[in-house]
Amino acid sequence: MDRSKGKRFLCDICNAGYSQKSNLYTHRRTHTGERPYVCKDCEKSFAKRSTLNLHRLTHLEVKPHPCDLCNKRFALRTQLKRHYVTHFKIKPFTCEICHRGFVDNCDLNNHMLIHTGDAPYACQSCSKVYDRPSKLKRHMLTHTGERPYACELCNKSFVGKASLQYHHRTHTGEKPYICEICNKGFMQSASLKVHYLTHSNQKPFSCEQCNKRFRTQSDLNKHYYVHGKEKPFKCEHCCKSFIQKGGLEVHTLIHTGERPHICEFCKVGFRGIAHLRKHIKTHKRYKIQLEKQKAAKILIDKGKSYQSELDNSKAPLAELEEKIQKDKINQNQVEAPSQIYLLIAKSNTQA
Repeated sequence: MDRSKGKRFLCDICNAGYSQKSNLYTHRRTHTGERPYVCKDCEKSFAKRSTLNLHRLTHLEVKPHPCDLCNKRFALRTQLKRHYVTHFKIKPFTCEICHRGFVDNCDLNNHMLIHTGDAPYACQSCSKVYDRPSKLKRHMLTHTGERPYACELCNKSFVGKASLQYHHRTHTGEKPYICEICNKGFMQSASLKVHYLTHSNQKPFSCEQCNKRFRTQSDLNKHYYVHGKEKPFKCEHCCKSFIQKGGLEVHTLIHTGERPHICEFCKVGFRGIAHLRKHIKTHKRYKIQLEKQKAAKILIDKGKSYQSELDNSKAPLAELEEKIQKDKINQNQVEAPSQIYLLIAKSNTQA
């Protein structure tokens, strides 16, 4: 099919046609790699302003698109779609050279740049090349040893933002991944997936010596010590020994007096994370946090309509702002969503 038929403005590289000159200019950026719209929060760049507007939502707490399989939430509908296929391990787009699979065709096209030698971002310390500056930036941390994301409570630092977010849960006890069958909560989605096996009675890992079955490889490894009655982890301060390294680490705290798990409200320390979590629940400020989380759920629900407006509308940001201002939200409900989306519009129009 001739994409240029009936369209005045043609791309001189691939012959794609457009009815408006501005659309042709935007299209040309797919060939040049130009991304003039830069996010103020993370410096990620985009070819279109509308894509930047949607990206800005990822820096907010409003995530109106939930996954119905694991309860993880996303700011953008496209993020949810990409995440959803991970549950089924579907990667329909395959590289013909190295046979690596990808969730969508866009990722495959970017990957092909590495094979063709057109990947524009190369590491100066090694021979690796990347199709995006964000990937190169993340890779460079492996050479510098830099860990830019630091925990405000214990000063532990991490390479990635996601690792820091997970670490925060060890202080707060937050468990956002909830089992739909028994309502038990987990800090990681992977832990929830393993937990679901307890309801299905699936035990895919079996002991070669006694044929006893286990749900995870980790549980099987722990079981092997039973046959040898081996306790390889010995305390340097006394003669006590342990089957697991974690047991030794907790025991050693008795000798050192160290209490590494600190309450963020009263700064009292505890040897074990379980004791800290139990203690935190006694604080009034913790209960206030729970109320804030309930309010956040209302905010998410109210944010759905505004997210849809930004996703689907091609109107200028000024028109979107005017529409949001006209929306009268009941005073008894959370008004934060409208203010948040107004901030996005204003910050981008001022850019």
